[in-house]
Amino acid sequence: MKEEAEKRMREVVVVVGLGTIGLPVAVAFSGVFDVLGVDTSETRLEEIRSGEFVTQDPEPAMEVQLKAALRTGSLSLVLGDLSVVRHARYVVVCIGLDWVDRPIFEPFDRCILKIAQHIRPGTLVSIETSVPPGTMLGRVVPIIEGTNGFQLGKDVFVVHAPERVAPKKLWHNLLNMPRVIGAKTQRALQKGMDFYRQVLRSDLLPTDLTTAEITKLVENAYRDVNIAFANEVAALCYHHGVEPRTVQRLVNTIPEGNGRRAMLASGAGVGGYCLPKDSHLLLWDRGPFRPMNPSVIHAARVLNDRVPHRLAVMVRDSASRIRDRTPVVMILGKTYAPDSRDTRNSSYTPLALELMESVHPELLVFSHDAVLEPDNDLTKDRSDIYVLATAHSAYEKLILPEVWWVLLNRRFYVAKGENIWKEKV
Repeated sequence: MKEEAEKRMREVVVVVGLGTIGLPVAVAFSGVFDVLGVDTSETRLEEIRSGEFVTQDPEPAMEVQLKAALRTGSLSLVLGDLSVVRHARYVVVCIGLDWVDRPIFEPFDRCILKIAQHIRPGTLVSIETSVPPGTMLGRVVPIIEGTNGFQLGKDVFVVHAPERVAPKKLWHNLLNMPRVIGAKTQRALQKGMDFYRQVLRSDLLPTDLTTAEITKLVENAYRDVNIAFANEVAALCYHHGVEPRTVQRLVNTIPEGNGRRAMLASGAGVGGYCLPKDSHLLLWDRGPFRPMNPSVIHAARVLNDRVPHRLAVMVRDSASRIRDRTPVVMILGKTYAPDSRDTRNSSYTPLALELMESVHPELLVFSHDAVLEPDNDLTKDRSDIYVLATAHSAYEKLILPEVWWVLLNRRFYVAKGENIWKEKV
């Protein structure tokens, strides 16, 4: 047993991509293996070395282990050189797959090709990147087998083990969330499960490659569809003059055993890196794919993309009634999720652009974020209209309860220069 442990400690893991997912993965495995973390950005590597910007949101437990791994050398940082995979027994791919009207496969394909050029027999390659159905069998496997003649399941082993993290829960979810692992062969599946068992404290869920791909994308598409439903219900409630949050609360009183409901709250849009693209990836099959027409998944994505525009229209309509001056609009929140620092695909961006470009009426638009700018005092602000782009908990502590309730339900509040702030916080 001691010899087995010492052998594992000498084995090398290469983690490709040290972003939101890759860095926690590298840190986790550095407690068991020697890890080489590869990234193409010198700036990113310097951030990791300095500890100035490790993750979008603080992850104290991970940061402690990161510092220890860098200090002891169990984690080494490599700038762009994928030839280091020749030293590895395990390779974990954590680079993003972007969507711009289609999946942007080129960087992903180049990465897999470079890995295939340097990989040695017996190596396990795990793809954690979220990919469209068929990518593993249609792109990854052919590239690896076609580059050097390796036979999958005999010479090299490939698994798909998509991440399942969430804002402010990167480290916890990485270690404690059940992990789906897909493979084409039983040997690859066993090697993948043995590998992830070194760090995972929860269940390993074996399946095939395509099922693993679809499972990951469905997790996010499911949430996207449910948010779209909440946003459409909110629009219906606005029309009839009732409160969406009250409707949500009453709907969710149906108990277990009676088809329990778990309706989500509406918002100002859907952001983050994954949700805005994963529904598109799910429906992609070498071209837009609609197994049902109309497609609920596609319609939900379109609806959620339109929410910031609809909110801007309502704000402009209210501002047009202020005729004695140029209305002042204050947008509250710039990040995509409450109490997060992550601004990727935040609804703030399209909302702010549309309001700033408004001509009829012309608006003076300002913005604030309680997480990104905690030292900026808002309590003296007397804007005409407040727009809640992100419901940070700090705003609830600052804003009068009756105003906060309106902001949660309508996402904007017409103050006309009156005070909305609590006297004492």
